[in-house]
Amino acid sequence: MENPCKASELKSDTIPYENEPEEHPRFDLIHKMVLRGEPKERVLKRLEVNGVTGSKADLLYRHAMKDRVATIRQEFIKKASIGLGMIVFSIIVFCIFWFGLGFIINYVLSILCGITVFGLWKLGSGIAGYLNAESWQGSVADEI
Repeated sequence: MENPCKASELKSDTIPYENEPEEHPRFDLIHKMVLRGEPKERVLKRLEVNGVTGSKADLLYRHAMKDRVATIRQEFIKKASIGLGMIVFSIIVFCIFWFGLGFIINYVLSILCGITVFGLWKLGSGIAGYLNAESWQGSVADEI
């Protein structure tokens, strides 16, 4: 009969660092490469050179890619929020003039229209970037 304590200690089908890939000694290196937008083959080759192959390498790469996509989406949410804020600001100022004072000066209306158009552009750009975050090419730091 096998000792149950020793049997539970030997789990050959599990991957070390499976639950916390950030703790892997090579994760920082791979994370930087993925954030710079380097191709998957180059990243996996670097892992292979450092002695990490197979499912361990794939797990580290997938986790780094998830973090890359989350970082890109976070930046585009900021852009969309700025655009939405500009639109709301324009609407509030317009309502103050129109309903509060009963009139609006032409150059104020022109400035509000410009702010609204720029806000719509930022909002659209943010939403499009958020939806296309997985296919984003290039470095995260340079392009966003």
